Amino acid sequence: MNEESATRTIHVVVPPLASFDEVCNLANQINRKAEEGNTSFKIEVNAGKFITELARVIRKINSRKTRAEFLIRENDLIKNNPKLRAAFAMVGASFYSVEDEEQEDSSQQHFLSQDFFLLHQRSNDVDTFKEAIIRVTYRCNEDCHFCWIQQHETDVEPSAIKNLIADLLKKDIRHFVFTGGEPTMLKELPELMRFAKDNGAKQIILQTNGVLLADQKRVEELIKCGLDQVFLALHSDKKHIAEEITALNGSFDKTIQALENFLQTDCEVVIDHVLSKSNVEYVESFADLMIELQNKYQRQIAVNFAVGQPMGKYIKTFLEHTPTITQLRKYLLPAMNKLMASAVELKGFSTACGPPICALDGNPELLDNLEKVPGDEWKKDFVKPQACLECTMYDFCWGIRKIYAEHFGTEEIRPVKK
Repeated sequence: MNEESATRTIHVVVPPLASFDEVCNLANQINRKAEEGNTSFKIEVNAGKFITELARVIRKINSRKTRAEFLIRENDLIKNNPKLRAAFAMVGASFYSVEDEEQEDSSQQHFLSQDFFLLHQRSNDVDTFKEAIIRVTYRCNEDCHFCWIQQHETDVEPSAIKNLIADLLKKDIRHFVFTGGEPTMLKELPELMRFAKDNGAKQIILQTNGVLLADQKRVEELIKCGLDQVFLALHSDKKHIAEEITALNGSFDKTIQALENFLQTDCEVVIDHVLSKSNVEYVESFADLMIELQNKYQRQIAVNFAVGQPMGKYIKTFLEHTPTITQLRKYLLPAMNKLMASAVELKGFSTACGPPICALDGNPELLDNLEKVPGDEWKKDFVKPQACLECTMYDFCWGIRKIYAEHFGTEEIRPVKK
């Protein structure tokens, strides 16, 4: 923050926000300055991730005697989204524009860093490519206790999503992930998939809880529209635990039916299993179910193991639900060994959402094919204590969450000697 004492104005230039934590930190800084008696703020921000959360920050400040001016870098998404423009108009926002050339040179601003959109660098056995993750809705029919999505957010209009897809294809982005909320709640989803595939998309992935895909006809419709892979959330093989997590009675049977529906097609199947204190003790029986279904349908199944991220609404309850490294080491390792012995593919350890590598306890087979962590990205939300310096997997590991280390300490860390 740069304070212009002559005019008693604080000029806040907001960098791209990477997490809800950063939004909260910004709010706290502004509120502290407001309490010091400053009377005016000028807050300048590029329209990007968590921009709607910033709108709430400004709304709270404007409800005080302190006045804030909100300057938003305008782009095509803002122009094409009247609901978003209206939300900022309510808090006294003004917009400013820049040339397209400048937008393209500023770390993928323009349409490449929106609240509902992420761009990831991914690799496979053939090449490295960029993957677009589009949040087509914030609505969801479940309410998982480790989910960070704010379901009350205003959805982006399907027409704006289609424009975004078209722009991305022009940028030679060919891999798309449709997510939410629960994306199958958007009736235009098949149309968006078909539009992407017809205009050059190489791969379309759907992240879903499967509740609305217990109907085989809906599965077949999505596949006809170009769906290549389903990333299906299933957090337990036990009905009562699964529905305790999802907070939706009847969801377990429907998700299992959706899984079996997909296993009867050529669509690639990846199961997303988020580990928490509710299910970690039963992960080995979950592995048994995956093996049983793979054998029954003679279809390859992949399992993506993850842990919840302390973001959004999950910040308050993260410590209550997240499993410890000791628990992961005790329960996850036997399950993973069982899955590997049955040729079930394992995923998740190369991402910030994956369990820490310490949980693998140095098992060399489980450490193959991990990707290096990009640059210093881990430093935003993670920490690598002294013990990590002795680990041969240092460059491949994100470390442990700062909030985890502050609460549980770092004594559980065991450097890997591969």
